[in-house]
Amino acid sequence: MTDEVVEPKISQEEEEEADKEGMINIAFVGCGHGELNKIYNAIKQLKVKIDLLIVGGDFQAVRNMYDLNCMSVPQKYRQLGDFADYYAGTKTAPMTTIFIGGNHEASSYMRELFYGGWAARNIYYMGAANVINFKGVRIGGLSGIWNENHYRTGHFERLPYSYSSVRSAYHIRQYEIQKLSNITGKIDIVLSHDWPAGIEHYGDLKELLHKKKHFESDVERGELGSPPAMALLKQIRPRNWLSGHLHVKFPAIVKHDRQPEEKSPESTLKTRAETQNSKDETIADNQNKEEIELDIDTLGDDTMSTAPPTTETTDYVDASQSEHLLAFDTGKAFPETRFLAMDKCVRGRQFLQVVSIPGKKGANSNQGLTYDPEWLAITKAMAPYLVMDGRKLPDISKEAVDRDLAEAKKWVYENICQTGKLKIPFDFRKTAPVHKGMKYENFKQQPQEYKNKQTQTFCDLIRIPNAIWSASAVDRSSSSEDEKQRLEMT
Repeated sequence: MTDEVVEPKISQEEEEEADKEGMINIAFVGCGHGELNKIYNAIKQLKVKIDLLIVGGDFQAVRNMYDLNCMSVPQKYRQLGDFADYYAGTKTAPMTTIFIGGNHEASSYMRELFYGGWAARNIYYMGAANVINFKGVRIGGLSGIWNENHYRTGHFERLPYSYSSVRSAYHIRQYEIQKLSNITGKIDIVLSHDWPAGIEHYGDLKELLHKKKHFESDVERGELGSPPAMALLKQIRPRNWLSGHLHVKFPAIVKHDRQPEEKSPESTLKTRAETQNSKDETIADNQNKEEIELDIDTLGDDTMSTAPPTTETTDYVDASQSEHLLAFDTGKAFPETRFLAMDKCVRGRQFLQVVSIPGKKGANSNQGLTYDPEWLAITKAMAPYLVMDGRKLPDISKEAVDRDLAEAKKWVYENICQTGKLKIPFDFRKTAPVHKGMKYENFKQQPQEYKNKQTQTFCDLIRIPNAIWSASAVDRSSSSEDEKQRLEMT
């Protein structure tokens, strides 16, 4: 892979918006596909200072050749990519970078950081689902893609992966959707790899089908995108929703007080079979055949506005509420959601967009990445319902969750907010060995399973069991002297 650099373009409107005082400038890339060097080099050419990079999936955090055997891509496309250097520490991300998982990831590493964590220095993985804050900007994320066959099952996939489970590992689960559906108040950005179902009807569908003619049959059948993602969008109503996956730039606006002219398939939450998912994977695999090069073509005047909606209202809190509830109040949700999908890092394709969002002043606004208090409470309240095997998600009583969530909010306020523990600690440590320059042909086996200290630290923080690691000390231990020597910690 070459680190080609070209002169990126940014519209005058975007530049003026980004230069405003108090704006947080975010570079969004649709799909990473292992091209970190080109992405960072492209951002260096921009005329505005970028505070944060977000990658909408297919990041490919591959640490070494063993991880390639845990990534669902055709054999001839299994390439190490740039991330291995950042994991090893020979390179460092020049800015804070966050990413969600797509359908081409090293599932071995992603499982280690199920609740989120640092994948390398300055590079943060959002986990299966998450909500965090960056300098006052509230960001939610959902990793993976929709597949009806596994939606209601637990996260049963673990090393060693089979041909089937290496694919199902990146299918979203109902559990994460239910957690995210408990989010209240304003959320600035939500990330998903695949698109919310029916979002094509809220933008220029004719232009989309002109670019991607093979989408037409899926659109006609109402089978493009993720029904749970659209239901979530309608419920939590974020300011922006950003996606990748389909390798095309597409902006849209969902106004929450009215429906699109064409019927959205989200209204029926139509289910689909495994064959549909296979079709989506075939599309992605075919597109991966293109040579990965670099260009930037950002959006014009008819696309995502970075200014807050003028119809936004303020949520006034009754002074009689308990003090701890004020820490969780972020105001009412937005009256419209601006959707944006971007392409992958390929010459002549529109893969990078600058999104500027007003920062918020507060005690944690200058601390970089911080935990979201409400998300911590949701994770704590719903921990008993997490299923890590093939069983279906148990029935969850809304009354029970509401009760447990109220208790969890009070606990989080007293034990996390009041004690100054909201800042996400930088506790990255290598777990798997670094790449040593050997060819892929020498690594046919999958890696062993590693216990990641970051996950244990997070579970200890909010006092929940670490259900991600349930292996015996005999068959899955990663603490042997031989393994310690292989890691070559720096």
